[in-house]
Amino acid sequence: MASPDGELSVLIVEDAEIAEYNRTYLNREGPTNVIAFPMREGDFTELTPYLLGDVVISAETARRESEAAGLTTEERFDQLLVHGILHLFGYDHEQDPAEAGRMESKSGELLALIRQSHREDGPMKSPTLAVTTRSPEETRKLGRTVGRCLFAGMTLYLMGDMGSGKTAFVQGLAQGLEVPPEYTVTSPTFTLVNEYPGRLSLYHIDLYRLEDAVDFEEIGLYDLPEEEAVAAVEWAERLHSADRGEGITIRFEIQDEKIRRLHMIASGLAAGDLIREVEKIAKERRWV
Repeated sequence: MASPDGELSVLIVEDAEIAEYNRTYLNREGPTNVIAFPMREGDFTELTPYLLGDVVISAETARRESEAAGLTTEERFDQLLVHGILHLFGYDHEQDPAEAGRMESKSGELLALIRQSHREDGPMKSPTLAVTTRSPEETRKLGRTVGRCLFAGMTLYLMGDMGSGKTAFVQGLAQGLEVPPEYTVTSPTFTLVNEYPGRLSLYHIDLYRLEDAVDFEEIGLYDLPEEEAVAAVEWAERLHSADRGEGITIRFEIQDEKIRRLHMIASGLAAGDLIREVEKIAKERRWV
């Protein structure tokens, strides 16, 4: 693109926020998948020639479009990012068919380079951790370890059969979050959500009674505050996959009457850091 020193910012937002950008700056209604704000247009561009501009991508729309097209979220994100960057360089598919064709051709060229880079460097792997616990108390201890490492805004997606240890894990999680001992942590099967005070507020969510896949908006969970709180979602497989955002997915596997195997996978940089911290402690205690 002949701009080796160019700088741009990339914002990952939800539908509501990108809809607000559309309304405020572009006089459009509703969310779109990507918006570009070039810095090389208008007056005074010569003052900061290295600044290309901003690309704003809706994570919600990207997830929906990736599922509809049979792509991974990463593949769709790459497409939208390239599309936005080309707009920063003056490409505009809305001008005429010839310009649209030129933009499509350049987009294909850049995406081919990205795919080649992925093949040469290997795919980016999400941090994972597998832990074996040999009793419900060990499962609680693991939960307590995770709770001590947790920080605000993190969501844990817990999956596994009945009796696989999800609630025992959340009980330990509550201990690690310093929930007062007078609070009894039980699955909110009938109330859907229990809230516990602690170092961080704990929202314990149980989707067992929901027969069909749902999203957070349908059951009102988007209204839960994100600041100074964490969430643990039991039976998270009943959430639409697009609604399982960044966080840690934990699959509980029953190996015998007492032994459980917990498979953790991180989504997002912060979740990856948390898994690596838990892994250090788990190795010290010979859980892995």
